[in-house]
Amino acid sequence: MTPTCPGDSFEGLARKLFIDSRRLWKRLLDMGIRDREFLGQILRLAAALSAFFTGYGLIQPVMSLYTAEFVGTSYLLIGALISTIGLVKASMDPVSGFLSDTYGRKKLASIGALTMAISMLIITFAGAPIHLFVSYVFYGLGQALFFLALMTSMVEVARPSRSALALGLYEGGNGASILVGTAMAGPIVR
Repeated sequence: MTPTCPGDSFEGLARKLFIDSRRLWKRLLDMGIRDREFLGQILRLAAALSAFFTGYGLIQPVMSLYTAEFVGTSYLLIGALISTIGLVKASMDPVSGFLSDTYGRKKLASIGALTMAISMLIITFAGAPIHLFVSYVFYGLGQALFFLALMTSMVEVARPSRSALALGLYEGGNGASILVGTAMAGPIVR
């Protein structure tokens, strides 16, 4: 990392970062009731998100090797099947948004989580590539339902001035959880 200004040293940057983090913690401790409720709601939603994305990061590499070894699929087919998740999610996100507005965020998140669990059950007992295809379609559908409902809930909890913070926490939790899950999968796959 290079200093941001010609006169800055690494020690100076570290000191600024430390002072900024102290200000953040002081601000968190000085929060009012409304701010604490906001933070509590965001942290609960972020915990649910982290649990699923850690599992997603953990499952993907293991699932690929499992299906190649026990179902007999090629790695090319596994790549195509995993791409099915993204295709289904992308095509179902607008529908998921409509359903989320119509039936409620909690119901949709619960249905999405259940759908993803069912897809993992199908993979466990898969005997042919068509079973895997059905499973990955269910997984993509579950992702569209669960993650859109969760993201929408986070934005709704936040005031308009805090929506960027809520989305930042959502995406930060997403990335960190996939990182942790994938790192945990390495020793398992090996």
